[in-house]
Amino acid sequence: MRVATGTSKSYSTILTVIAASLAARIVLAPLVEDADAWQALRLIMLGNLDPNALDDLKLSNVLEKEVGAPSFGHATRRDVARSFLDTRRPEAVRAEGEYLILALAQSVNMIDISAAHYIETLYGLRDTVRQYNLGSLPLALCEAAGTFLEDDPSSIISLIEGVQQACRSREAGFGFILATGLFNLLHHAMVEGDLTRRDALVDELRVLARTFPDDAAVHDRLARSLVSVLYNARAQDDLNRRDALLDELRALARTHPEGRRRV
Repeated sequence: MRVATGTSKSYSTILTVIAASLAARIVLAPLVEDADAWQALRLIMLGNLDPNALDDLKLSNVLEKEVGAPSFGHATRRDVARSFLDTRRPEAVRAEGEYLILALAQSVNMIDISAAHYIETLYGLRDTVRQYNLGSLPLALCEAAGTFLEDDPSSIISLIEGVQQACRSREAGFGFILATGLFNLLHHAMVEGDLTRRDALVDELRVLARTFPDDAAVHDRLARSLVSVLYNARAQDDLNRRDALLDELRALARTHPEGRRRV
């Protein structure tokens, strides 16, 4: 049986006995159809699943059988699969969307070429977060990924709320992406001359650093932010603020002598 145009009956027959979870992940991350992206994302895409799941989807003609990156073969077939999953397997889509967001965000721990596929895929899941109401932290992680791509979040509040949720739950592993998202937004705020927003973002970085005292990436981004604001204060001849920021930087250096994280 070949699912060329796709019907709910055909997909239901296949996905009740094989990997609806993997099908949902592939539908949610269309970038994996690119060979280079698949190599980068493969471990995350197949994580915690039956190793036969990908072969099963190919043998059942849900995916193209050619060796290489998983592909539905045509945009229409992908759309049919997404429509079926949203309608008939919404809990699978919800669970796998959340899994992908958290796994991708935890994999972004430096700025280099290897992180590009993680970031692009993560940002592409933003609408899924809203569709399935996955919560403030998943949305913040997607919004933070957008700042790497020089795309402002739809709401800065959503990023801040996610940072606050991470702090309340002490959810570890997201320090780099959240702190970098705050830092990137702080840079934009300074360019735009929005000092109120700048100061709010620095405060969020301070809270993040206090909550995760062992996360070098968070302290690095806080230090960079303080330096930026210090230069801004000096340019405005605000000497009291400059001196206070310098004292804060010195205290941060004493507490975290390892210095800046290499990125």
